[in-house]
Parts: sequence; C-alpha cells; structure tokens
Amino acid sequence: IIKDDKLRRETQNALKEEEERRKRIAEREREREKLREVIELEDTHLKCPITTKLVLDEDEETKEPLLQVHHNIVTKLKPHQVDGVQFMWDCCCESLKKTKKSSGSGCILAHCMGLGKTLQVVSFLHTILLSDKLDFRTALVVCPLNTALNWMNEFEKWQEGLEDDEKLEVAELATVKRPQERGFMLQRWQDEGGVMIMGYEMYRNLAQGRNVKSRKLKDIFNKSLVDPGPDFVICDEGHILKNEASAVSKAMNSIRSRRRIILTGTPLQNNLIEYHCMVNFIKENLLGSIKEFRNRFINPIQNGQCADSTLVDVRVMKKRAHILYEMLAGCVQVRGF
Repeated sequence: IIKDDKLRRETQNALKEEEERRKRIAEREREREKLREVIELEDTHLKCPITTKLVLDEDEETKEPLLQVHHNIVTKLKPHQVDGVQFMWDCCCESLKKTKKSSGSGCILAHCMGLGKTLQVVSFLHTILLSDKLDFRTALVVCPLNTALNWMNEFEKWQEGLEDDEKLEVAELATVKRPQERGFMLQRWQDEGGVMIMGYEMYRNLAQGRNVKSRKLKDIFNKSLVDPGPDFVICDEGHILKNEASAVSKAMNSIRSRRRIILTGTPLQNNLIEYHCMVNFIKENLLGSIKEFRNRFINPIQNGQCADSTLVDVRVMKKRAHILYEMLAGCVQVRGF
C-alpha cells in the first residue's frame, strides 16, 4: 500500500485541505447549539422536535445572525434535514468569509429515499441565493428527465406563503423544445438569478453545443452552463455519474463551479470504482488517482473478501474500509431509516 508521503502532490494537497477544513468545522461545532432553537411538543404522538431557528453564520464579535434559514421553511424541517442543510453549507461554503476567498467544494447527500432530500436542497438554495451577504445567484439542478416537474412542484410547495420578494425564481427546460427559447431562458436565468432545472441528457447536449448551429446560442449555452456556469450544481440521482468515461459524466465534469452536490438514495459502498468517480466529482483528488485508489483501497478491501482470505487479509480489509469511511465522513453524509 502506497504511503501517504508517496502519493501525488495533488492528492496530498487535497487530503491536507480536507483535514484542515474538518478541524475548523469541528471547532465551530462547539458553538453550534447556540445557533439553533428547537421546541419539543409534548402532547403529540410523534414527539418530533421542531426547529424554529437555524443560523448558518453569525458575526464573530456581536454574535448577530448573518445568514439563517427562513422561519417558514425551517419549521418544516425534521432534525436530520436540519443537519443536512448545515452539512451542505459546511461542505460547499463553510462561512461567509471563506466564500470570498475560496472556490469551495462539494458533498454527497446519501439519504435513503423518503427522507426528504429535495426539501433540504430547497431550504439550502433558498437561504444562500437570496442572501444579500453572499455573491451567489444561480443554481442548476440536473436530474432524471421524469423528475424535473416534480422538482418544480417541490420548490413551489415549500415556498408557499412567502412574499414574492422572498421566493426563489425557478424555471425548467425539460418541456422547452426550441433551442432559441432555451437560449432565452438560460440568458434570463444568468442575468436575473434563481434555479434552473433540466435533465442529464439535455445538459450534455446543450453544454457541448450538440446539433446547435448558431454560434451565438452555443456561446449562451457554454457561458450559462459550463464556464463560468452556475454558482451551484445539484445532481439528483447522482449515481448516474458513477462511470467516469460516460458522456454525461464528462459533460458534468466540465462545469467550472466546484460547489457540487450529489443526491443519491442508493447505498454507495457496493462498487468502489463507482464510489471513486462520484467522490472525485465533488472533491477532486481527495481519493487520489484511480491507480492510487486501487492500490490503497480497492485491492486490500477485495483481497479480504475472498473465500480463501487469511485472517491478516481480513484485518487489513477492515482497517482500509475504516480509513476510507473516516476519510469521507466530512463530505459524504449517509442517513437511513
């Protein structure tokens, strides 16, 4: 197994950066409880605590909240969803100060189906895109085609009851057929901000300018979707990106933004190569090159799972699996029922 100091420079830097980020988050964790207000309802059957306040960042001196989730939305969040919103903030942004200096990075929200990943994303995007303390304006949701309209409905549902100027502008391209109209909508989204929703295949076609003759349209598609592209990218059913060589993965990887969030409801540990591909999308180089990853994790883990594996093989497998789990605990949040 390659020693840490023999890894590529990019891998070493990515590991060091993630370790330092996690230390900073851990230090802030001690202050966290003061930034949340929760009430317990005694007389209900479920006894699910209701969060009435979630502050993502505060002024270091005055302790005034600088960024918090809207009251109407935060009260709809279950405790694990509150944690999910906090987790996305910690991974992608960390703090208001940090967003000014760093290009940020991403995370994987691996919550079982039915645990409300969509609401968590709506809450997170609503908070950061409408804040006047942040420079973020646009987010792109890429999803399987058959869920695009569901995403539209969810944004509408969870923003119900808010004033017009408190609502995020949301649009979808799944039902828009003409390239000119798509170009117009993407240009408006870039100019005015908000959330754009589209399917994976459409993203690939537009980002790569496939079957588009007009140079002006190609330019709009490239600027709005790739470079500089959106401030945030959400990949729903993100296990679609499990194959690095696929056309969709290549297109998605060309996005300039590092603030990338993968949502998946399927267990991740079944195939380590697929795992490497997804983690590399949200945190490039953290797991090293595929060659390093094979040497450090795939081979020793598979070696301990054979019928004729020795006790030493099994011990090494458990150790490597544990190291991998620990390494990713800061950027992969797993929740089941």
